[in-house]
Amino acid sequence: MIDPHVIAEEELNPILTVLTSLQWPISFEQGCEIIEQLGWSMFGRKTALSTLPVSLRIVGLGALNGELSSIDFSLCDTVKDADEAGRQAIADEYPRMVATVTSCLGFEPTGVLWGHPGAKWDLANGARVNLPQGLNTLLLEVWSPTLAGYRLAKASIRNTTLMMCQMSTKTRTCG
Repeated sequence: MIDPHVIAEEELNPILTVLTSLQWPISFEQGCEIIEQLGWSMFGRKTALSTLPVSLRIVGLGALNGELSSIDFSLCDTVKDADEAGRQAIADEYPRMVATVTSCLGFEPTGVLWGHPGAKWDLANGARVNLPQGLNTLLLEVWSPTLAGYRLAKASIRNTTLMMCQMSTKTRTCG
């Protein structure tokens, strides 16, 4: 595969309008209602099928302490890991998709993902939109404020631990 289909701004904008206007916290059970509002269909307890014109239409739903914590879905066709030309084509589309998400949200990315290349947009309600880079698809992740806070705290703890290890005068291995 050389030219993966990538969804257009007109297809993404109504989806992001729904997902960024959610009133968190949301019970995990309410995730079904959101999926239906998007015109998608549930395909299991934590899985749905989108109507997007991509090769892998699976939508993942995350749960954290009984709350809906994330919704993620592909913005383009998915290529096999061994398909170097396809992976390069997806990498080439990444800047355009960042621009598309930026246009839909109305503001530039607020930073990069910690520990993984990609862009993030922190929303006023504490939720976050992520677009990781370097995968075999363009995957959009929408995180609840709870998950975004949890991941930020985890990254902060990891950074603090690394700094403490680096500052330590004792000879030991830190990880």
